[in-house]
Amino acid sequence: TLAIWSVYLLNWVAWFMLLSWLPTVLKAAGLPADQAPMGTFTVNLVFIVCAFPLSYLMPRVSTRTLLIAMFALGIAVSLGLGYAGTDWTLVFILIGAAGLGIGGQQLALNYLVIGAYPTALRATATGWSIGVGRAGAIIGSAIGGSFLGWFGPSGFFMVLAVPLAGALLAVLAVDNKSSQPAPGELSRAH
Repeated sequence: TLAIWSVYLLNWVAWFMLLSWLPTVLKAAGLPADQAPMGTFTVNLVFIVCAFPLSYLMPRVSTRTLLIAMFALGIAVSLGLGYAGTDWTLVFILIGAAGLGIGGQQLALNYLVIGAYPTALRATATGWSIGVGRAGAIIGSAIGGSFLGWFGPSGFFMVLAVPLAGALLAVLAVDNKSSQPAPGELSRAH
């Protein structure tokens, strides 16, 4: 339970820190103010587009493996954004990749709960996990400006790797057997 709550908390810290502060960070990095909102559009567009293949994959592959891959991608994207500077083409490609590597976990996290708890506890476990995640959303939104002020745009992006790495470690702490629903389990639960 603590590992799953940590995954939710830390992923939501990173995701909402990115979403809440992205236009401001892009303006601080030198992108014209009228173009900065395109960062939010880009990350959300890729998030939505990735929802379709993820919805196909999630019941068919190990949720744990999928989350590990997405967190690794998120860490790489965060570090890449930290080094991209004002190469706006690269910045926007990486921002798009953040839609999967930082935000895509939002779609897969509930599958982690499904595999970890018996049917009778899933609704409660999901509710508590989402509640802990919401605390992470508040924290991420609240601390983003401080990191931007302390470390500038490059440092802001690199800091995103810290909660993502913590979430990755928490996923690794979740029992591998519990991270995939048994065949037919989803249909029996509904």
